[in-house]
Amino acid sequence: MDLPDFNQLEVTSEYTNPFSEHRVVVPETDLAQVAYYAITNGGLTPVIKEELRNTIQRKRLESGEHALTVTFMEPKLEQLTPEEEERRGIRRERNRLAAQKCRSKKKMRADYLILDAQKLECSNTELRRQIRQLKAEKQKLWDILKEHLETCPKSLHGVTL
Repeated sequence: MDLPDFNQLEVTSEYTNPFSEHRVVVPETDLAQVAYYAITNGGLTPVIKEELRNTIQRKRLESGEHALTVTFMEPKLEQLTPEEEERRGIRRERNRLAAQKCRSKKKMRADYLILDAQKLECSNTELRRQIRQLKAEKQKLWDILKEHLETCPKSLHGVTL
């Protein structure tokens, strides 16, 4: 699929200013760039966000309000006093040790659970083996009892096996 050059594409929004009754055309080059990004990367979320931003701006302009401008300022880095630096270092060290202890406990719990699961699997295997053995013994005893009832003159009357 051949994509047009979105840098040359002009996308606009038109609205009527309620105070002057003139039609105003606002270029939306950001929307064209976002659309290009969405087409090439397969996601519509940036397009939806940009369209919402443009809709909000258009409604603000239609109602006579100024357009919103967003400026991002870098956060100011505050200089800490030596005492604050020391407290921060101590707090970080305590946090590091607590995190290490927590990870160690978590690993021990996981190891314990693995060993417990292995023990339970062995126990389960042994119990299943015993069940098979007892079923075989039961069948053997039933066979002996049937054979005995067929040959014994003092067989139990009314007993069915």
